[in-house]
Amino acid sequence: MPIIDFPDSFTVTVHGHTMDAARLSDMTGDAIAYLVRNGFTQSITDAAAFSASDKADLSEFDVAAMAAEKRQTRFDAILAGTVGSAGPRGPRLGALERGAVDFAIASIKLTPAISSGRVVWPTGQGSAAIIKSWVDQWMARPGNRDRALAESQRAIDALAVDADFDPTA
Repeated sequence: MPIIDFPDSFTVTVHGHTMDAARLSDMTGDAIAYLVRNGFTQSITDAAAFSASDKADLSEFDVAAMAAEKRQTRFDAILAGTVGSAGPRGPRLGALERGAVDFAIASIKLTPAISSGRVVWPTGQGSAAIIKSWVDQWMARPGNRDRALAESQRAIDALAVDADFDPTA
């Protein structure tokens, strides 16, 4: 009898080593505890990883407080079963929409504010939300969304031309 009821579809592969529900079901409690201990430790540790720019201008006390808050948020998500889920991000974008977003990002990076360095491209904690906001603003400008979608479709069509390309031939 399995210690934990894993979904039959569960599988994870790391460096060619695959763990699936059947293998997990046959493992001892000590082996599963080892995996949980390592995964839990890594997850809580990763939650409090900050880049140098995230920590810039913060005291050691502020960094420690920020890390404790991030670890607690991760712990709460683990207990709630929401860690690793897409959460509020919504569904993944299709190829056409993803290409349009990529085109928007490239266009924003070419604006004088960014290319001159007057405005620094966001990195680190919170940067995804800032970039998404910029993309949304850029897409809302007249004609930009249509232009981005057209460029994305052009790129998709160009890739389709090379669909028979075989790098091993």
